[in-house]
Amino acid sequence: MKIPHDRFIKTSDFNKAAYSYALFCWSLFFGYCIIYQINRIVLYQTRRRRIQKAGKKEDNDITNNMSSSVNNNSNSKNHNTKYTILFDNNNDSNKLTLKKLYNSYVQIPWITNLIPVKHVLGITLFSITNIIFCFFAPFVLASYVTYYEVPQIALMDRRMAYIGMVNWSFVVVLGLRNNIVTKMSGMTFEALIPYHRWIARIGLVEYIPHIIYRLWWAYNKHHIWYESMTLTSEYFTGTIATLGFLFIFVTAFEYIRRNHFEVFYYTHIIGYIIAMVGSLTHEISCIYYFTPAIILWVADRIYRSYQSWCVPSSLESIEPVSNNIMRIRFKYDRLKLLAPGQYVFMAFSHNRNNLIHSHQSEEEGINNYQNRKKDHYKENRWWFLNWYPMTVAQINRKIKWDKNTLLPRISNSSVETSATIYIKALGDFTKSLYDASASGQINQFKVDGPYGPKLDTYQDHHVMACFATGVGVTPALALIQDCINRRSVGTSTVLTSTIYLFFIIRYADELQPFQEILESWLLHASSSSEIQQQDLPLHFDLTVFVTRDTYVPEEQQRRMSGTKWSCGSRPDITRCMDSIEKAEEGKKVWVHTCGSDEFMRSVLNEAARREWEAHHETFEF
Repeated sequence: MKIPHDRFIKTSDFNKAAYSYALFCWSLFFGYCIIYQINRIVLYQTRRRRIQKAGKKEDNDITNNMSSSVNNNSNSKNHNTKYTILFDNNNDSNKLTLKKLYNSYVQIPWITNLIPVKHVLGITLFSITNIIFCFFAPFVLASYVTYYEVPQIALMDRRMAYIGMVNWSFVVVLGLRNNIVTKMSGMTFEALIPYHRWIARIGLVEYIPHIIYRLWWAYNKHHIWYESMTLTSEYFTGTIATLGFLFIFVTAFEYIRRNHFEVFYYTHIIGYIIAMVGSLTHEISCIYYFTPAIILWVADRIYRSYQSWCVPSSLESIEPVSNNIMRIRFKYDRLKLLAPGQYVFMAFSHNRNNLIHSHQSEEEGINNYQNRKKDHYKENRWWFLNWYPMTVAQINRKIKWDKNTLLPRISNSSVETSATIYIKALGDFTKSLYDASASGQINQFKVDGPYGPKLDTYQDHHVMACFATGVGVTPALALIQDCINRRSVGTSTVLTSTIYLFFIIRYADELQPFQEILESWLLHASSSSEIQQQDLPLHFDLTVFVTRDTYVPEEQQRRMSGTKWSCGSRPDITRCMDSIEKAEEGKKVWVHTCGSDEFMRSVLNEAARREWEAHHETFEF
């Protein structure tokens, strides 16, 4: 039986496809969250057993054997098999398994340079699910329909628009820095941003048939082009919503996002407000799906404002440390919540117009930046709207020097006093900030955070390997420092006893900003086992690749004794990981990398081939 077209239009409830799709997606998400929380409980119990085991060893006065049991772990099968959730002794790294392919990374031309295969599969399944719901939801035939037939365009365009609306409500939630989704799922803001972009594109594709068909239908009324957008109040508000969404999409291309971030950021906010006003007045059903997302968006803005304006922060120093790298030291009351590898958003008020007229020395400028006149603020009055992500490289704690070992000792009661960040002058903003730091023209600054994953899972592996290029070494510095600090106070939950750092720079002098901290780690690791008896032992292996210099100054080599140098060539990632695999004899390795997309892709794929857990850092905001 064929139902007339008009009957479909008047009696069909387009919400059925939308809310059934929304319930399906949220059910899957909550299922994932339950699995994630169970895994956290299992991991907690595993680490708790590890602490209890360490405590029993101390009670039996066999602390000295702990060092040998860690260093000779490859000879003890029981130690690895006890924590079967965390470690797998299958070393067949040459066999391409589905798991290795699943965790590998690929490049999609004109779309992205770095995406895991598992995300490609996930987005593909998500797209198929959308198609199924567009055609078949709610999967029940009406009482007057005897068989299924493909919906006509007058019905199909609205079904797709409603499902697209649900997707865009997801997009809003996935673009927030602070929301319940991150807390429940363990996925962090920067990890959700790729899904934010992909689902937004899918939603746009679902909206296009609705936009085109309705414009065509209205135009055919009187054949007046502008009337197709203003035929009724519903058409007019729909046009406003469409313009708001297109405003967001047009300015979200990678070139604009990377080279003109402020344009991208402002248009996102303005376009979102225009789109929401248009949508909520265009169709009453939009309230069902967009209102919860709007509430979360407003709550996120309020919380971010609280963190940045109400939580005390102060700038200790900002100074150039090389010809294009600056170092920032600051205090922030929420540093106690910061985990290694995390980042903060920072906003700076600095003078851009008068830099060429400044004749102050660099030293005078940095010491006197707080004494600048208030009228300088007028030169950059909208500075508080420009927020940039910065990875924290180091937490500066008050330390005491051990009188017996002559080594720095970090106590468990240490309080974070300040943090250090390194920034490379690349874009317009960072270049102007670098110039301002040299002349002391930094007026104000604010901090929002911390954000990002808590990369403490390294502690469940015996080996940590970091691969970094240039200033991308900053997250690796934070991770290594955390491991050394926790090992130095005997934290028994940290299994990591060996650290590899492969640091790639163009010229030898680019090492200078990080040389002091690297020297301290080399000194700590080179101490004899007798000196480190009260510590958990630690081996630190540093390899520096200088790609454009043919030699390294002797003084630099002397100061960094124990460092392996390679000049005039780039690292062979496969050979580097092969050397780790051979030295560690089957131990599972935790890998971290930060650098160009091509570099990180090679590191991540080599780690996946060996079934090592790997993490990478990149800001794709």
